[in-house]
Amino acid sequence: MRMRLVLTLAALAVSSAQAGLVHSYDFTSGVTDLTGTENGSLVAGASVGGGVLSSDGSGYAEFGTHLIPTSGSYSVVLDFRLAGAQSGIHELISQGSSGGPGFYIGSGGGNGTTFRVTDSWFNSGGTFPTDTLWHQVALVVDGSGGTSTFYLDGSALGFFGAAIATTTGGSPTRLGAQFGPHGEFFNGEIDNVRIYDSAIGSGELAGTPEPASFLLMLGAGAFMLARRRKA
Repeated sequence: MRMRLVLTLAALAVSSAQAGLVHSYDFTSGVTDLTGTENGSLVAGASVGGGVLSSDGSGYAEFGTHLIPTSGSYSVVLDFRLAGAQSGIHELISQGSSGGPGFYIGSGGGNGTTFRVTDSWFNSGGTFPTDTLWHQVALVVDGSGGTSTFYLDGSALGFFGAAIATTTGGSPTRLGAQFGPHGEFFNGEIDNVRIYDSAIGSGELAGTPEPASFLLMLGAGAFMLARRRKA
């Protein structure tokens, strides 16, 4: 009875942590949406293998619609690893069109340049990594509070004094490239993509709930076991 209660509480905590999660991808079986129904397709020099989405700097994954909410509260989280030195502008994720304003998270040039986060926030603080280690980026937009926060590896790099809204038109969501007609391809690997229709807490960036209660603390262990970590 006690074991059943603990398991039930843990399951409820995991469910609580997933509140607002609308799309998720771990690339263990193609570009398959583990939460919703929006599966993606591979374009040109992109492939899936070893549980990651890989691009050789000429391809990307594309979906049939805008996965990222264009207004209100939402969050976008993903892991990435560079294959080597990048040249030119490159994007990890995008949707929309130039001046729409368009949505994207990427770099304004070669390694070491400032992150660009949408047309509205061209200089978000922090520099794009120069190594080939795994990193996590996240954009958390709070529609009620009127703020947007950009994170790298769980640390806030910059704050924007408005809830960023982007266009409903233009290209559908892409991973590893800019919206059309631009290329701006990423050369490396992408994994653990999560899109929420809510502003998640910083404690949820790693895939675990914030320990706001005993219930959530129980669920954190289950989440840490479930989430596949990268070397």
